[in-house]
Amino acid sequence: MGWLSYHRPKGQTDRAHFERELLNSPDYEIVQCASKNRVFYAAIRTISTGEVWALVVLMRWARGRFNFAYKDMHESTGPNAADAPASVLDALTPTDNPYALEWRERCRANLDHRNAIREKLRGVTAGVVIRTTTPLHFENGMQADRFRCAHRVGRAIRWQAITDDGAQFPCSLGPRWDERHGWEIVGPTAAGPATAAPSTQSAGGGA
Repeated sequence: MGWLSYHRPKGQTDRAHFERELLNSPDYEIVQCASKNRVFYAAIRTISTGEVWALVVLMRWARGRFNFAYKDMHESTGPNAADAPASVLDALTPTDNPYALEWRERCRANLDHRNAIREKLRGVTAGVVIRTTTPLHFENGMQADRFRCAHRVGRAIRWQAITDDGAQFPCSLGPRWDERHGWEIVGPTAAGPATAAPSTQSAGGGA
């Protein structure tokens, strides 16, 4: 099935919306669900059989009258989106469908990967320096692969980029930087004076 576009009123939860749009039968009920990165994941029980299977719905919002579109997939089609949370995966009943099994394995592998990143991220405190697998390029024309944590509150981190010649400038690594880039902690360092970058603003997210 392709994408379906229409007007969706704001203020609805994804669960309530798709219960009406996709599960308008008394034989289906949502056991667990979650939305992540514009994908709705749900464990659906077919009441007549007791089977609990996974529904994956890609979503996108736009301006104008047709402001919403979705594409729904059964886990047996092996969706590329595979970030279902453990709460959804744990609610599924066993299956022998090879595509569904492969999708569930990818979801578990992604969960393990994110958990490992989350554990590594705990070591990033003020003064710690990380190195990315490849250099990141910034809007000020500079690039760097070393970044010092200048300050951290929760997941919010202020970074100082460190270039090969020792220049430092404030920067943003962008959203989900810890998942988008390969990185490692290379050690703590004392805070040094920042060398002025071409812009007085914090350099934009690295690419």
